[in-house]
Amino acid sequence: MKSAIALGIATALLAGTASAATTLPPDVKPTCVVDKTQFDGWFASGKAAPNGVVKPASGVTFPPLQNTACDFYKWGSQMFLWLTSPQNSSYVFQGSSFLNVVPDGDGFRYVPNTQAANGQPAAPNFARVRAVKTTNAAGAEQAGGGVLIAQKGFTGGPFPYLTYYGLHTNDVFASYLTSQKAGLFANTSIATNFPTTAADLALVEKTAGKSFPDGVALTMELKTSWVDARAVADPSRYVLMNATVQTYSTANPNIWKPSGSAPGTFALVGVHIVATVNGHPEMVWSTFEHVDNAPDAPYYYTNTQNVTAKAAYDSSGVWTFTPTNAPLTKSIAETARIYDGSPEQAGANKGDIVNSDQGAVKPASVIRLTPWGNQGDSQATADVANATDLISINASLVNPLAAMKDVRANYLQIGGVWTQKGQIPKGGTDDSLRGSLKLANATMETFFQYPDSAEFQPHNCFGCHNSKDASNGLNVSHIFKGLKPLP
Repeated sequence: MKSAIALGIATALLAGTASAATTLPPDVKPTCVVDKTQFDGWFASGKAAPNGVVKPASGVTFPPLQNTACDFYKWGSQMFLWLTSPQNSSYVFQGSSFLNVVPDGDGFRYVPNTQAANGQPAAPNFARVRAVKTTNAAGAEQAGGGVLIAQKGFTGGPFPYLTYYGLHTNDVFASYLTSQKAGLFANTSIATNFPTTAADLALVEKTAGKSFPDGVALTMELKTSWVDARAVADPSRYVLMNATVQTYSTANPNIWKPSGSAPGTFALVGVHIVATVNGHPEMVWSTFEHVDNAPDAPYYYTNTQNVTAKAAYDSSGVWTFTPTNAPLTKSIAETARIYDGSPEQAGANKGDIVNSDQGAVKPASVIRLTPWGNQGDSQATADVANATDLISINASLVNPLAAMKDVRANYLQIGGVWTQKGQIPKGGTDDSLRGSLKLANATMETFFQYPDSAEFQPHNCFGCHNSKDASNGLNVSHIFKGLKPLP
């Protein structure tokens, strides 16, 4: 039973009694640490408190050039804690500073996050089953497509514990988009690049005619992934949300038909946090996962003896997306997808869920193939250093969070990627890229983790989110073009 995460010198028990969890090596070299003073300073009250409100990391004061990888990882961790801070009956990312993005005809539109009395979002269908992603896609689309299904519920026959996805932006992003599409930023520094400075923010506020309470977060996009709370080993270990989602009939095990919608309680399993900081219009791309999602492939890190050590693959215990004792593989086989009409399958209609091999729809065996966003099993200096930084910062945060029984102790930052000097990247192998160069979230890029396929190897977020025009950073966002302005 894996009921603990080892944290350097200390070992902190996480809340609940889950049977499996991603563990952090107990002997990691402390290369990236959030100390007590800094951690307390992240909280709005000035002192860390269980499930307390955290302030957003300031993008406007981020060191634009003289920075380290640790600066970016600290930014990401503070942002995650802020976004999952309580606000009214929900969380910050479902509060007044954020909006949901939902499909609307051939594009997308905004829906405010007004909360009903029971905490139910005003847009109950903000989360959707994953379909294949295109360059203009939003909502549920993810790299590589493929429907992700939780393991629980399949012991005695299929029950559709599907993974659902939500897309959100903050108010600064929405106001910037609205004014930019109205041509109000022509001949300014943010005509074709997202705001990155205090002066840029002031310009967005001027055109919007209002100030933003959390404006220091600058322009932010979020993608979240959720499973029915009944599909996880212990819901008390999760950030939970009420939502109404699409349901499917499993009467035919080979073709699951849409069967309406139903409300439920859903557990947060993954988050992409994408936002600008001072000097970085390409946005910083940071991602988080729940510790119970899936096991890591082997990786290397530096220990306290300054020696490179290996963390072994371990799939024992009960995982949300991985069978117990699943063998280590080099790729994740897709076992379910939204049917698009090809190849022809008798009885299937577009929008149904089918297996890629036309057999029974079933869960995949998921592994995090590129742990910490590094080449699997790599001993390259940069990969070892990156893994060490991420393990170190996670250890320094999980310890105090777990000691307070804060549910956020059960989430880890698994990586982040950005460019050296804020260059707009042309692809996933751009020389300017820094951080986790093989970054993939097991709940989002599940079937598209490097090396993926011979036809397409995106390497990381920038493999798809890039711009051939170095002067147009807006192209890194796949939702910007098709998203309708605020009314």
